[in-house]
Amino acid sequence: MSKWIWRLFYLFVVVFLVHSIALAFGIDLSKNSSFYLVVFILPVSLFILHIIYSLGIWRSILFISLASGIGWTMETIGLRDGVMFGGRYVYTGHGMAIGTVPLVVCLYWSVFIYTGYSLVNSFLYWLHRKRPTVSKNMVFRVIPLVLLDATFVTIIDLFMDPIQVRDGGWRWLDGGPYFGIPIGNFIGWFMTTAIVLGIFRVIEYYLPIKVEKKDSSTVVLPTILYGMLAISFSISATQFGLYTLVAIGASLMFPIVIANLYLYARFTKHEHHSQTNK
Repeated sequence: MSKWIWRLFYLFVVVFLVHSIALAFGIDLSKNSSFYLVVFILPVSLFILHIIYSLGIWRSILFISLASGIGWTMETIGLRDGVMFGGRYVYTGHGMAIGTVPLVVCLYWSVFIYTGYSLVNSFLYWLHRKRPTVSKNMVFRVIPLVLLDATFVTIIDLFMDPIQVRDGGWRWLDGGPYFGIPIGNFIGWFMTTAIVLGIFRVIEYYLPIKVEKKDSSTVVLPTILYGMLAISFSISATQFGLYTLVAIGASLMFPIVIANLYLYARFTKHEHHSQTNK
């Protein structure tokens, strides 16, 4: 399956480059409905293939159900009462919805939360650290992992939300101190991710999945996608003149990517030496 994951990824890279170059010249191809559909389908398809490869079908269904379901619940309450994310907001022009929440929003809760989860797991993998399990009595390690998960995901929204607001994806009705966004929004993102992955990592703790040796290049893929998100956000924010946002977002996302890639390079070098010495 790893070959299909990489084939889909290379196709996604081509589309990403075309979109990024067009943005640099002030042309937003995502406004075209056909191109938007491609941009939406490719990362979601890549996400589905990668999560099944990593977790298996049933764990993948559980993960997606948890992330999308809890994300939908928090969004529904937030849209109704303006409580969960620090203020009142409305979505504009997102097509199909489940209740008041656009379907694409539910799906991307799964995509972003899985990205954060995979990033943290890849750090463990490069450092030859095992995920906490009941057999090893390492329950105390679950909490810091969940906090890291939630931090990595919240950083995505710190960069993304002001861009989406400026682009008309949604509106904050009462504004806020962070580029017109309430701070409670990011607390809500952190809480939502922590709830989802708190539940999932506890399930993993008591019912650990049999971890097989994976293709390390596939393990690093979420890191590359995290970096591509940072590049895309930087280009979009620059187009909107949000230079301070570029500085904030880039300084938060790129160090995570660089640290992970450094550990990946060290890991592969060590693996190469080990195989050579056999």
